[in-house]
Amino acid sequence: MDLALLACLLLVALGVWVPIRIFLLLRHRRRPSQTDWALLLGWMSVIAGTAIYIGSSGTLSVELRGQPKPTPQSSPTERLSEIFRHLALASIAFNAPQEMNLDETTSIELLLSLTEPTERLQMQLKGAGKPQGARIRAATQMEATLRPARKDVFEVVPVFPDKQTLRPDVPTRWAWKVTPLAGGRQELLLAVGAPIESSAPMTMTTYTHSIVVNVTPWKHLTRFGKNNWQWLWTALLIPAAGVVWRRWRRKRSEVPE
Repeated sequence: MDLALLACLLLVALGVWVPIRIFLLLRHRRRPSQTDWALLLGWMSVIAGTAIYIGSSGTLSVELRGQPKPTPQSSPTERLSEIFRHLALASIAFNAPQEMNLDETTSIELLLSLTEPTERLQMQLKGAGKPQGARIRAATQMEATLRPARKDVFEVVPVFPDKQTLRPDVPTRWAWKVTPLAGGRQELLLAVGAPIESSAPMTMTTYTHSIVVNVTPWKHLTRFGKNNWQWLWTALLIPAAGVVWRRWRRKRSEVPE
């Protein structure tokens, strides 16, 4: 048996026996001995001390519960890592055109799903270009952006809002209308991330991809002709017409009458 429990039982037994004994002695008009009074006084002292100890212990425990032990604050990097570990796995698919015609608009789409695999999402893409996919971390709300690596080489018009709330039953779709404005080897940057609620607006990027686009030589030629038709008319067409006219007159003069 536990010693504390045994001590409590003895204290209770003593507390019951001593008052009853003194009461019976007084009822029979007998004077209690000094030992009886000493036992009663000791029992009352023990009860009072126990009550004081329990009361002080209870107050201390309440104070400790009300003021938890402070923990050191984590760094921003640690907080971002903790948030990233709690994000759910999701699938994305997008079309990455390898070639575009200058001044011709092309559609680039992105699909994100919490339930469907990447292969199924790739089959649902509608834009031109090679389908690509990946597995990323996603929150209940996600943000997707598409922008040129260099300024003024693409015109990018979003079809849907950058930030969208995900639904578990259907894929979430982003789309952009992209028009090349400069020839050569150009680059588009696709970024997908989870917005984070904090004092300063920020987005945790969970996926990035670079789309390299080439412009065909024929489109360069047609655009050059479109932008410089006045010069071409003066420098090429008019002299060519003069040559044709002189040859026609020479042949006509050589015909015998």
